[in-house]
Amino acid sequence: MLSLFSVIFLFLLQSILKKDQNNYYALVYLGAALLELGKTQQSLENYKKATQVDPKNILAWQGIIKFYEKQGIKCHSDLLDAYKVVATHYEKYGFGFTENHLILRYLSCVKILFTIYKSY
Repeated sequence: MLSLFSVIFLFLLQSILKKDQNNYYALVYLGAALLELGKTQQSLENYKKATQVDPKNILAWQGIIKFYEKQGIKCHSDLLDAYKVVATHYEKYGFGFTENHLILRYLSCVKILFTIYKSY
């Protein structure tokens, strides 16, 4: 059962999106909220739309990474794209120790895709 705060939060996000369908932060936060509620497909749709609205902002890309990790999916073309965008962002603007794992996961995914490609 949803808390009153969660209901109000979802209502506010949906209200914002009714007035501005391309509100980046409303799309990202709605994606995160829906993911926590188990509405995975709707969550992913919101994250993807946010990446179209502002492809350089990494919050939605990080949301896509979280989506696939929560599903237990280690390699998917969307996930690969998200790793690449986030890794490129950190390469360009710097990153701390905690972000190194994103680059390692990206490289792991590339290795898996390369192995699949070689098998054809």
